[in-house]
Amino acid sequence: MVLMRVMGDSMEPEIKNADVVLIDQSQRQLGHGQVFAVGVEDLVYLKIIDTLSGKLLLKSFNPAYPHRNRRQGRPRRRRQDNRPCDLGGKGTALEK
Repeated sequence: MVLMRVMGDSMEPEIKNADVVLIDQSQRQLGHGQVFAVGVEDLVYLKIIDTLSGKLLLKSFNPAYPHRNRRQGRPRRRRQDNRPCDLGGKGTALEK
């Protein structure tokens, strides 16, 4: 498990800028509408995950941010331990 501080307002009003979330790296099984940490290139995003025609659909709570499509199972790079870095784990917001 990893603690991650949120930067930005894309997940507001549920998860706010500077909130701390717990990322459970052991939970990588996708469920409809769950919040996950997702690695895209060199950044980690906290997003609501859905699937659409074999692709990951990354959604924000904040309607000002567009949805993003991401091909599932095709990471652009790998960690040193050779695991795909796309899904970092299920995220849970902690109270301040």
